[in-house]
Amino acid sequence: MTRSTPLLVLLPALAGCHLFSSGTIGTTCEDLPGGCSGDTAPDDTAPPGPYATHFIVGVTGQGAVTIRVLDGDENVLVEASTDDSRDPGPVAKDEAEERLFYYDNATRFLHVLALGADRVIQGAAPDSGASYIVVVDLEYHDGQLYALAPSALYRVDFETDTFATVVWEGSFFEARSVFSTPDGDLFVLDRGGTGGLPDLWRVDPGSGGITTPSPDFDDGQGRCAGGFLGPADQPWVCSRLGGVYAVADLASGDRTPAALPDAADLEALVGVSALDDVTDCEWDGEASRYLVSSPSAGILGIDTWNSVDQVVPPREGEVPFRAAFLPAPVAR
Repeated sequence: MTRSTPLLVLLPALAGCHLFSSGTIGTTCEDLPGGCSGDTAPDDTAPPGPYATHFIVGVTGQGAVTIRVLDGDENVLVEASTDDSRDPGPVAKDEAEERLFYYDNATRFLHVLALGADRVIQGAAPDSGASYIVVVDLEYHDGQLYALAPSALYRVDFETDTFATVVWEGSFFEARSVFSTPDGDLFVLDRGGTGGLPDLWRVDPGSGGITTPSPDFDDGQGRCAGGFLGPADQPWVCSRLGGVYAVADLASGDRTPAALPDAADLEALVGVSALDDVTDCEWDGEASRYLVSSPSAGILGIDTWNSVDQVVPPREGEVPFRAAFLPAPVAR
């Protein structure tokens, strides 16, 4: 096995309402500041943050790939870089052992970064017919690292430095995201399910058994740039435009986004009137906001009123390729 160029790990620089009979209503709940939810409008005069969320950002620039962990105030906690990637893939983090994970789809190597070391695991599964594995998403869940391929799901075996099959090749059509359920299973967002319509799969990581709680939940792939566990501990998806949707709403025919970044905010903060390249998304429950990652704009925080309350822009000369989000504080 040919090893890729080792990564250099740097120490942290900083430790709606309805009317069912005729009549006239002067004011409905939809006219109130909090809408039908009963929430009150945010105080625009209050300073944003600080946020508990941490960001894991993968960027390319000047011939190198860099993985950074940022706290909610955008301070760099950990940084690692390599110069040998041509097809950068997903990133993830094990908070308990302070390990970073990055999969390089060009070399088919998983980089495990911990305590200043770069441990490289070849992307191959002896129990699978796949000669090599393309990884579209990583999820660290219940002490295990899971690697999602377009048609299969694998668990990384750190004792043997191999990938073990959890869900066999050919089980998915065009898988895009893997994320935890609130009760210990995994969700897999499959963009191109039966008939080309997206499916949401539920995976038992112990047995590898899969069910489809939400088959063909939308009328196309346009709202499936990424998936995440969102408000009410339910599965959500986001579009390339940054709109976020509950899977249950889409399944019922409701195509109205729960949030979409305000055009005026985008123009003022990012310099564009609309996004069109969002790749990753998450729910920051601590601050009740959505997080989306755009290679052109960086990371954006969007509250439930569509306001963009934070932007982590790309650094000069760099282009973000993936992000992962950690809504809970990192214990240090």
